[in-house]
Formats: sequence, C-alpha cells, structure tokens
Amino acid sequence: NIRPGKFAVLADRRDDVLERLNGAGFMSRPAWTPMHMLVPYGDSPRMDLSMAEDLYRRLITIPSSPRLSPQVATPKQRTVLWKNSAGTLT
Repeated sequence: NIRPGKFAVLADRRDDVLERLNGAGFMSRPAWTPMHMLVPYGDSPRMDLSMAEDLYRRLITIPSSPRLSPQVATPKQRTVLWKNSAGTLT
C-alpha cells in the first residue's frame, strides 16, 4: 500500500517501490536513518523510538523539482506515475 505525501511516500514494501521508481528513472531513496541507529549514538540514552523505526522502514523520499511534470516525464516514467496514482503497486 502506498500513501503519497508532498515529497515522500510511505510504502509497506519500500524496497519493491524503490526498485520500481529507480528502474523508471525516478532517483528515489530511503529517507533518513534515525540518529539512534547510527554507530556513534548506538549506546546513547533514548526513549521509545518505535515510531521513528517504523517510518524508517517505510519512508521513501521522491524527487522534487519545479521542472518535474507529466509533460517532461519519459513514457516509462508516466506509466509508473499512472499505475501508482491509485495507491497500489502493480
């Protein structure tokens, strides 16, 4: 299930969606890594960060630019955009 946001997408199957987007020429990537998961901060005190960890597993950053539009997208990119506009990965 894909839920679009402004410059990011939450996807239950993040890696599948990333592969599809990048394969179509949309240079997308996983979002940030929470700081508590970085080596220098691994032993630092923290509260419950399960929400941050859940978002990390599902969040994808998508390209954003005033130049992006269906008119300048390649046919392959337009196919990905239309197939995903219903909120499903096909």
